[in-house]
Amino acid sequence: VYGKRLHSVLLETKVTSLEPLAEGIRVSFEGKKAPEPRIYDKVLVSIGRRPATEGLGLENIGVERDGRGFILVNGKRQTSAEHIYAIGDVTPGPMLAHKAVREGKVAAEVISGKPSLFDPLCIPGVAYTDPELAWTGLTEKEAAAEGREVGTAVFPWAASGRSLSLGRSEGKTKVIYDGETKRILGVGIVGPHAGELIGEAVAAMEMGADLEDLGMIIHAHPTLSETLGMAAELAEGVITDL
Repeated sequence: VYGKRLHSVLLETKVTSLEPLAEGIRVSFEGKKAPEPRIYDKVLVSIGRRPATEGLGLENIGVERDGRGFILVNGKRQTSAEHIYAIGDVTPGPMLAHKAVREGKVAAEVISGKPSLFDPLCIPGVAYTDPELAWTGLTEKEAAAEGREVGTAVFPWAASGRSLSLGRSEGKTKVIYDGETKRILGVGIVGPHAGELIGEAVAAMEMGADLEDLGMIIHAHPTLSETLGMAAELAEGVITDL
């Protein structure tokens, strides 16, 4: 939603009507904490995407697709026709440009005879809203479904000096970890520049970091990035910033 800035994300809320007026679009809401109707300059309605693979004749060349139309590939990005490769939004997985770029490099390396494989532990996702939302790895439900003992720690940005200096104290950094091994399973961040901050979480998870590893990293102070270390310290019970 563009125009008059929303200071919070509206959870458990749905839009009930859109009314075009001379001064903008009047949007009405419904839900537990639904606000009063508001006027916006523009409204973007998104209902998801699907791969545009119909009508390409893939069935004539032996390229298999799943029930949703995604082209099936292996770790080398080869299709069922081994001399044909596929990457990006036409293949299963998150429809993200950075995923496609890595897949393209893997495919190019394999085609040129180099040993390569697309096998990431996690892929970050970012919603460029205000505040931004960023996440990577497993959610609590996904981790629990794997039979893990799941632990979580949430560091509130109201206790972050850098966040307060920006006049934005509504952010949070959440770490999801294995309660037995303390290995980091997922990270969620909400707040300004969350999309920039998630990179450290991805690197930590790809390197197999646990809570102690993340908590012992010396972050610059005051910064937003230190909220990751503080969330890990919170989980470890050694935090001094709350």
